[in-house]
Amino acid sequence: MFLVVPMIVAALSYSVAAAEVFAGCFNPSVININAIFPRSYNTATITCPEVCRRLSSPQDTYAYSRISTVQPNTSLCWCTTVQPDAAHLIADSSCPYPNLSAELVRPPPNWGWYKCFDFLAQGPANNFTVQSLPECLTACSTYPNAYFSHLDNSNNMFCACYQRGPPFTTDQCGVGVYYHYYHSFGPSEFVKRRISGFEDGEQGRGLCPSGLSACRIKDGDDYSFELPDHAWYHHEQRHMHKGTM
Repeated sequence: MFLVVPMIVAALSYSVAAAEVFAGCFNPSVININAIFPRSYNTATITCPEVCRRLSSPQDTYAYSRISTVQPNTSLCWCTTVQPDAAHLIADSSCPYPNLSAELVRPPPNWGWYKCFDFLAQGPANNFTVQSLPECLTACSTYPNAYFSHLDNSNNMFCACYQRGPPFTTDQCGVGVYYHYYHSFGPSEFVKRRISGFEDGEQGRGLCPSGLSACRIKDGDDYSFELPDHAWYHHEQRHMHKGTM
């Protein structure tokens, strides 16, 4: 197994098959919490998106949740097709009380979310307008990375599809900052050869921060790296010792 994702995501070595993706942190006015019946759930045993799925919620349902102040280990969940309004977006991803965490319950297949990235003044290349987060992820289905943003408070939503992951990330996911979503892919032959070199004591040729191991993607741009999945590597080694390669 192998991921073509940002360098910092080395720990995410599993296949992406997310049943929901983070859509942002919003103040309580993003939905009418008095008109939508809230479900109370134990955060140790279930998630808000799973609560919504068990209610057979429609395809474009969003799960809004926040910690309950009445019972410990309990949160409240609101399931609705109301799309988050950027006017209520909070520049955070931890969503402290009383703010609501919004998650898209059934995103297009095989997408996961990992923090945010600020393109600053230059902006992403070839970005385009979309009407929703699902539309962005669907449009980027043939790319390993998708960037989605509310560029202002008027619900102008933009999307960009990239081969590269962000060179750094931020937890401050607010207006004008791009949410980063990613696919998982199989290892390239280049990285298989790179991993083989580890046993020979080969020194890393690619640049990598904080002592992580990463390989520059052949013919890639300055931000393009592949992260060897050591779980995949050890799995292959076990098969080699058994003579099953």
